[in-house]
Amino acid sequence: MKVWMLTGDKLETAESIGYSTKLLTPEMEIIRCSTSEDVSLNFNKQKAIENDQYVIDGRQRSIIIEAKALQSIMEDETYTKKRWFLKIAKTAETVICCRVSPSQKAEVVSLIRSDDPNVVTLAIGDGANDVSMILEADIGIGLFGNEGMRAVDNSDYAIGEFRFLWHLLFKHGRWNYIRTSDMVIYFFYKNIIYTMIQVFFSVNNGFSGQTLYPEWFLTFFNMAFTAFPLLFKAITDLDVYPIDEMDGGHLRKLIPHLYYIGQRNLNYNQFVFYRWMLLSIGQGIIIYTICLFAFQNHCILEPTGESTDHWEFGMVVFTSLILVVTNKLLITSKNFEPALVTITLATVGFYFLYLGVTDSLHTWVMQHFTFKRLFTSLNFYSIMLLPTMICFYMDFLFETRPLIFFSDP
Repeated sequence: MKVWMLTGDKLETAESIGYSTKLLTPEMEIIRCSTSEDVSLNFNKQKAIENDQYVIDGRQRSIIIEAKALQSIMEDETYTKKRWFLKIAKTAETVICCRVSPSQKAEVVSLIRSDDPNVVTLAIGDGANDVSMILEADIGIGLFGNEGMRAVDNSDYAIGEFRFLWHLLFKHGRWNYIRTSDMVIYFFYKNIIYTMIQVFFSVNNGFSGQTLYPEWFLTFFNMAFTAFPLLFKAITDLDVYPIDEMDGGHLRKLIPHLYYIGQRNLNYNQFVFYRWMLLSIGQGIIIYTICLFAFQNHCILEPTGESTDHWEFGMVVFTSLILVVTNKLLITSKNFEPALVTITLATVGFYFLYLGVTDSLHTWVMQHFTFKRLFTSLNFYSIMLLPTMICFYMDFLFETRPLIFFSDP
């Protein structure tokens, strides 16, 4: 993470602020540029080669550049000055741009973004002269101050003091990245496994368009049967607990070891996405195949000796699906909050309550007494739990086991 300070103050004042905020230290070598001649002298191929050696040796450098010199870089149509400036500036510990106008602040942010699309830029300011910079950056933060509310009104986030920036980035920002990525990928997972089972069923019914589940199952799957545990997890899940809620100072010692998860996009990338999708397809095959085999061999019989029907088969498959995706949610939770377990059990209980209530209603003729016939058969429980346990072992093997045995302390 690199910090660039863009200010309208003169060079001496900007340098003094840099030392007082520890952006600059006496050990740093400082490159000062005030004119276009200074730019040509300090940012060229030879200086770039020397800068590479500085990086190898671990020597820290900083750049202080004035508006006139910066303008000569921005107006370079050959991109030569821009290329060498960016190559050296990106390896510097700090870059301070002084005497810059509001439009130049936005140009600097635009220059960084256009050079590398993978870079995420954040701009923070407290006045109207910072609005263009805040709007140009990927993330804009406004400070409540004495210079009005223009910066706050045009920002993505607003904070009262600079010290809260640490909480926004390294504490809440990191937590929300993990929560959001887990929520999105889990949402894809549970819907793909839910849909793929119906695809497998279409092969058996000759692609006739017949659904495996009753229509209300299709509606309530995302609205009620799996929604509330996921919502609670997405809001409260934590992997590192702060000892002091107001400061969280002990977490500072773990930075940047904790923060690199978001920087490297480790929680949500193509590899993670496709791994989850392949796992969902595999678990869908397990659920459907086991239930299909059981019903083809008449493992569940009605009291009259007759075999079960299509809707009973769909209810067994759907019940196994609910248990598998709910179990997956608990396994992938970073913490095992009692409230999460309670909400999860309550949601599963609501599902069985829904089955019992709708089973007795004559309005759903196709579902009438299906619940009663199934839940009075002992074979139903073994068929329902077998794919659940197999999928649980798969989740333990791919999710929990690496965290327990192979993670860094």
